[in-house]
Amino acid sequence: KIQTNRMEETPPMDLT
Repeated sequence: KIQTNRMEETPPMDLT
């Protein structure tokens, strides 16, 4: 997946 639709299946761990 891409960073744009990561909240779809994966948790938002990009800035957390």
